[in-house]
Amino acid sequence: MDGANKPFASIYLAEEGRAIVQESGFDEFPYMVSRYVTAPREVYGRSPAMTVLPDIKMLNEMNKTTIRQAQLAVEPPILVFDDGVLGRPDGFGLTPGYINYGGVNKDGRPLMQPFQSGGRVDISLDMMEQRRRAINDAFLVTLFQILVDQPNMTATEAMIRAQEKGALLTPVMGRQQSEALGPMIERELGVLLRIGLLPAMPGALIEAAGEFDIEYDSPLSRAQRSEQVVGISRTFEVLAPLAATQPDVFDVFDGDALAQLAAEVNGVPQRVLNTPDEIAQRRQGRESAEQIQGLFAAAPAANQAAGALEKVVNSGAIAEPS
Repeated sequence: MDGANKPFASIYLAEEGRAIVQESGFDEFPYMVSRYVTAPREVYGRSPAMTVLPDIKMLNEMNKTTIRQAQLAVEPPILVFDDGVLGRPDGFGLTPGYINYGGVNKDGRPLMQPFQSGGRVDISLDMMEQRRRAINDAFLVTLFQILVDQPNMTATEAMIRAQEKGALLTPVMGRQQSEALGPMIERELGVLLRIGLLPAMPGALIEAAGEFDIEYDSPLSRAQRSEQVVGISRTFEVLAPLAATQPDVFDVFDGDALAQLAAEVNGVPQRVLNTPDEIAQRRQGRESAEQIQGLFAAAPAANQAAGALEKVVNSGAIAEPS
């Protein structure tokens, strides 16, 4: 398949003369365009910044106003008498230690005073903080601060919090995986395969005719799957009282699969987990040790029985073959 017959075309056009300069193609679409969120019947997506753009612009204007209010509060305009020494341009100073002659009358009453605008910087700061929270909510910042702000929560509460995060992140992460990460991974594997940088295809992939599924292992993808671990934990809590009367109630669960799932969702590194062969060897060694221990435990009774049998034989109670 030559370049002009690829699944995706690539054509360079000359603006002057309106002629085709080069025509080629790609085996996979080379551009990954993901949409953060889309409205009904909307083709082009929008980012969280577009959702809270009014809040962002308002926060910028409120910040400017707060700066002006702070300047007025720290260095307010001075009201002075328009006659006498204070009325001259060089007759009034604000530097520390400066002596302003004529600044008070004969009764000691000041002839100048700062202008108080009455601006409330604290109210402005509170309103700005409200806008910031709205913006942080749109960018999912507050969603990830839950576990950081409350480090003393129990493990169950932490799992429930992670489940809530996963439910809110599912629409966003699903779109990023299907529209950006998935096509990107397929494109990278295709390029590496064509230039010969990939190792030989494993047998399982050959049996699947080269088809594969992508599993994501990022903190966001694990947060999406946290609901599974929460469901397991709640199920065991419900079945625990029943197990007192029916111990076989837990036989419906695959212990190895449960442990593997919990390790994956909680982000346990793969290098600290045993392979299936290592697990089988450990269990075989444990069974052998239990068998040996059982033999040692039964040895005294066996020796006692052998001694009793020897006494019976020596007494002639059992006839020996001729």
